[in-house]
Amino acid sequence: MHPREQIVKEAENDLRELLNDLQFCRDLTEGEYFRVLGVAFSEVGTWAKYAIRMERHGDSNTPGGMA
Repeated sequence: MHPREQIVKEAENDLRELLNDLQFCRDLTEGEYFRVLGVAFSEVGTWAKYAIRMERHGDSNTPGGMA
């Protein structure tokens, strides 16, 4: 496991807790609210994957810096 992975996991948990506590979508059902969040964040994971590979390994096409 990369040394920064624990920091990332903690940030994920903090964000998940924050999103669960938000009340700004009062007119949406819980399911609708999570659908909106899913659509909004659907591409972020893919973008992040390649950015993290570049930051950690200098190569965005090879996971874990593998040859």
